[in-house]
Amino acid sequence: MASRPHLGLTYWPARKGPFFWESFDPHEVRHELAHVADLGGAAVRVFLPWETFQPWEDRINVRAFDAFGQLLDAAEEAGVGAVPVLFVGHLYGQRFLPAWLLRPAPSPDVAVRTVSGGSEHAGHAKPLYTARPLVDAQRYLVRELVGFYAAHPAVHAWDVGGNGLFLVAPPPAPEAGLEWAGELLQAVQEADGGRHPVWWGVPDEVLTAPGLPSLAALADVGLVPGLETYPILRPEAHGADDVEFAAFMWALAATLSSRPMGLAITGLPTAPPQGPTVAEVSRGPELPPRTLPLRPEEDQAAYVEQVLARARDVDLVVPATFADVPPELWATPPFDQALLPRHLGLVRADGREKEAATAARLWAKAHAGRAEQESPSPRPLDVDPEELARGGREVLAKWYRAFREGEL
Repeated sequence: MASRPHLGLTYWPARKGPFFWESFDPHEVRHELAHVADLGGAAVRVFLPWETFQPWEDRINVRAFDAFGQLLDAAEEAGVGAVPVLFVGHLYGQRFLPAWLLRPAPSPDVAVRTVSGGSEHAGHAKPLYTARPLVDAQRYLVRELVGFYAAHPAVHAWDVGGNGLFLVAPPPAPEAGLEWAGELLQAVQEADGGRHPVWWGVPDEVLTAPGLPSLAALADVGLVPGLETYPILRPEAHGADDVEFAAFMWALAATLSSRPMGLAITGLPTAPPQGPTVAEVSRGPELPPRTLPLRPEEDQAAYVEQVLARARDVDLVVPATFADVPPELWATPPFDQALLPRHLGLVRADGREKEAATAARLWAKAHAGRAEQESPSPRPLDVDPEELARGGREVLAKWYRAFREGEL
């Protein structure tokens, strides 16, 4: 039997987006985390941007450090747990790294946009997984932050996946990435005193990306997997609101890792009331604009309701962000190019709830107080991980067709 999933949300202040630590307002955060609790949220994912929290190799940002403590206090007051995401060097397909981790030479991976100190950076990442001084610097951040806040009652779990850092700064070999992840896990466990699980939340591209450690290998060293998947971005899905695709990807991740997941993350972007149904940004004079279809808010509400109903054997189901990104930030990275997170909230940037907020609240209320051992675990999928490693996305698409037809 599987433990009952809980409602989680990715949190940033509605007026500020995820880069809010330098302009932290404790009253704002306290009010919004109380709103999260009213929605039935059990925990929030909170991004700790690497360049904000460790702008120097041997020093932390004390102001951000203290703001994080105030956020934990506000979460405790609201009765909401917090899942800090450490080493956030990747957000929505773009790389955000502190300057001390970047070489000044032009980057060979030109497809990856790098932002540091608020500006685009032409350099590429130093060997952050293998160079001992750089790994020691990462362990330093763990000792300082995790060690100081490990006993705080609001901490629900630690996430060291960097929100998908492997995708924009790949390790030189799977073995190097796995060794690094294991060393990071050990550092967190030592600093935490074994109080909390350590999660590895990543975008679903890792399942088919070559040269990365497998979910099974990461789970074997003790990391709890988590997967972020958006049908609207996947050509294998049958439409933006394909709940079956999200359920398939989560079942596949659980099968590949042979253990329950910590996180199941998804979302459906909405169109503003009486607003455009497509978001668009320019990609330069020689490329067509990047576009993203936006759905009516009632579609998002139905998607959230169905996703919550389909989640199995996972700690937190995260069907949305708490808030949209305010339009004032749409011209700044990553939102000048990343359209999806602009519209994923259960509340709009002005704080008003969308219809999906009601769906989430009703689900959480219906599940409140139920026994932890309640719903059956999903049946493991009959798949060959080696076939996926060889065939990548073509195999994934084949498996999903079989899943939809009840043959998998």
